[in-house]
Amino acid sequence: MTKSTAAFHIERYQNGNLIGWAFDKSKPEKSLSIKVYVNGQLFTESAADIKRDDLKEAGMGNGQHAFKIPVRELTATAGEYTFTLKDPQDNDMQGDAFVVRVHEDFAAAGKGALAQDTKETLAAIKVEQQRLNEELFAAIEEAANPHQHLEIVIQHLTSSLARLNVSATALENIVAADKAEVKAPAELSSSASDSNVMKFKDTLLLDASHFEEADNFYSLEKNKDNKPYRWTGPEAVNTFLLPVSRDNKKTLKIRLFSTVDGDVLKALKIEVDGKELPHETAYEGNTIVLTSALEKQEKSGSTQVKLKLAKTISPEQLGTSNDKRLLGVAFNSVEIV
Repeated sequence: MTKSTAAFHIERYQNGNLIGWAFDKSKPEKSLSIKVYVNGQLFTESAADIKRDDLKEAGMGNGQHAFKIPVRELTATAGEYTFTLKDPQDNDMQGDAFVVRVHEDFAAAGKGALAQDTKETLAAIKVEQQRLNEELFAAIEEAANPHQHLEIVIQHLTSSLARLNVSATALENIVAADKAEVKAPAELSSSASDSNVMKFKDTLLLDASHFEEADNFYSLEKNKDNKPYRWTGPEAVNTFLLPVSRDNKKTLKIRLFSTVDGDVLKALKIEVDGKELPHETAYEGNTIVLTSALEKQEKSGSTQVKLKLAKTISPEQLGTSNDKRLLGVAFNSVEIV
């Protein structure tokens, strides 16, 4: 096997993500494409293109060489997972394998993960409480008219509740996962002769609560039917890595609740594993459903789906409100069946 000139380092496993960097000193300004292998099997393809100042200060070109790869669904099952990286030509990159061990006693392991994630969520809520107090008192002190105080309180409480709702929803998802209400899309085979071969589930449905603001989304919201959604943005492209079996023909469905502008749907494109696919647009009540046919996939690994818009634009630019956020579509869910 040929060795790549690029090197990688997986720094840690945190909140269901592998975090690290990949860098080729012969091409210091180039962000690398990478293949992630688990127990010798291709899991997904991604890019090490997140910018970090510490990498730049360490002499790694422009510093745009970090990655954050979601693997929570995979590691939700008890077992040992050895992660390594290769370049797009399947050459081994220079670096040490990273092992994630999920305890055999799945319930005990789940409680440990739950305790850690709950601690982090409660810490975030405490920070939000302090932030609200500081912002509220500062705003009241600056108000020239005492009659504005109630309006100021309502405004800041509304913003704070929206931020707290994100933390509360995250905690709900963690508890649901601990109770096994959310099943892992990827599992280890129970066969003794095939114990290290990953098997993806036949279908997969992920709603907006499974994603984070770091995935090119804004904060989690609920529509009038209490269903979750996130506005996409500020960038015009959203990428989903979906660990699901493609051993026969499947259907991709992306559900949206709204678009920032009526012309968005006309220029919207769907790309699967680097290939643009035709799609149909239908309406189920107030939900926009984008549907594409997926052919059987011979190679193993996750399916990469890209939702590509021509642009994002703010409601302020459109003259519809004073919202300055660059928005695309109100994303509800992505599904492969």
